[in-house]
Formats: sequence, C-alpha cells, structure tokens
Amino acid sequence: MSQEEDAVIDGIGRGQPPGAVSARPPATGPEVSAPAEAVRAGTDKPAIRETAATLSGIAADLAAKPPVDTTKVERLRAAIISGDYLADPDAIATAMIALETVPPRA
Repeated sequence: MSQEEDAVIDGIGRGQPPGAVSARPPATGPEVSAPAEAVRAGTDKPAIRETAATLSGIAADLAAKPPVDTTKVERLRAAIISGDYLADPDAIATAMIALETVPPRA
C-alpha cells in the first residue's frame, strides 16, 4: 500500500475526525444492488404501500381488542399466591397452541 493510499482510505484522511467522510458520487454499474436501484428509481412504492396497509391492519386489530383487565389480573394473581387457583394443564396447552396457530388470511 502506498503512502498516499495509507493517508486516505475511503475518503477519510488523517486530518479528518472519526466519522467524517468525504462526499462521493453515487455508485453505478453492476456493483449497485437491484433494491438500491429500485429505491433510487422510486419503484419501491408498492412495497411501502403494502407494508403500510399491513401495519394499519395490525393496528386496527389491536385497537378492536379490549384492554387488559387489571382487576381480573390482580384477582388471579392473588388466587395463585394463596393456592386457591387450580390450573388445568389441558386447557392451558390448548390455549397456547391456539395462540401459535396463525389463521389463514382472507
């Protein structure tokens, strides 16, 4: 490596603080990835719209669900601590499986 190459690597010279980078023109040619070209060309908008629609649907689903019933949680916590709560392992397993099963989208 020459002294000149050693002094300036990736546009960062000895006199520049860490993190300082010289401006360089955008890359072109085969080394540029297709997603980068899509972003530059603006062709990623359908993907962004699809993601936004998905996130909006998730937000609507969450908004439609009732909030956590803290009173019920405290009653159950007290029953567990006192030993009055009897767990049904089959019901718990069934509920856990139902949580992990993703229903097909319509």
